[in-house]
Amino acid sequence: MSAKTSKIPTLRVSGVKKILKNELIPFTRQTASMLNAGMSILAAVSTLEDQCANPNFKRVLRVLRESIESGMPFSDGLRHFPQIFDDMYLNMVRLLQNLVALSWAGRPCHEGVTRASCPCLPHGRDAHATRVWIKP
Repeated sequence: MSAKTSKIPTLRVSGVKKILKNELIPFTRQTASMLNAGMSILAAVSTLEDQCANPNFKRVLRVLRESIESGMPFSDGLRHFPQIFDDMYLNMVRLLQNLVALSWAGRPCHEGVTRASCPCLPHGRDAHATRVWIKP
């Protein structure tokens, strides 16, 4: 494993089988729908956390939200829970993050603001991958 992988602590979760059976697919679909609608990843995860009925998965979403708020990329936040988000899931999320970042490279985030001087930058590089960009 790489040094980057070892920096993220693994957290234990109760009820993993129930989460995998009942929560993972709806979480993935709903997250994708909200991102396609223009919501930020932070807003999407917060919304899903508020709506979650499963207390174990709600804890997962809380830790994920807190990770994103601290500036951690979405995929790294998922890595806290390898029992739920396996390597294939994480690799797909990382691939999508990279594709989105490449497709939006150089576009302004706000009217008249360059990417380098964008006020969103302190929130982490992935904040740009989840924003609705205004074309010049």
